Amino acid sequence: MGRRLASLVTGAALVGGLLGCAQQDQGAQPPAQGAELPSADRSGGAAACEAPYVHAERTEVRPGESLRVTGTAFLDTCNDTGTFGEPMPEDVPLQQIEVLWRQGGDVAVLGSVDAGPDGSFELPVTVPVTAVSGGADLAATFASTMFDDEYVAEGDGVEVVDE
Repeated sequence: MGRRLASLVTGAALVGGLLGCAQQDQGAQPPAQGAELPSADRSGGAAACEAPYVHAERTEVRPGESLRVTGTAFLDTCNDTGTFGEPMPEDVPLQQIEVLWRQGGDVAVLGSVDAGPDGSFELPVTVPVTAVSGGADLAATFASTMFDDEYVAEGDGVEVVDE
């Protein structure tokens, strides 16, 4: 009989607890206007926007040949969090992005481009004729209100091969 009574009491407590939770949820209010909304980041950490990045169409190149370079996330805004009741700021594409070739201690500007409305760009460039066999990488610099003046967007590495 003691076991039955304990099971009955436990069951009643469980049902009562569930009903209490349901009643609390029914009375829940939306966040107040101006309250910061949680980020979309599911890792438990602070949300962060994607960093600008430069991509090469292929990883093996030769001096003097053409190469298509693309960029992603070249925006001067970061809309990863919001405030309830306030509109999200408009994305601001970066302008005058200089795409760089870095090999050894040398840096060459391959070209300049403006990002499109989604922060992406495509730029046909020429691998420097002075490129030597071995590794090199792409990067980009730009003027921005969101990034430090010395910020350099990283990019893909490429391998320069001889003819």
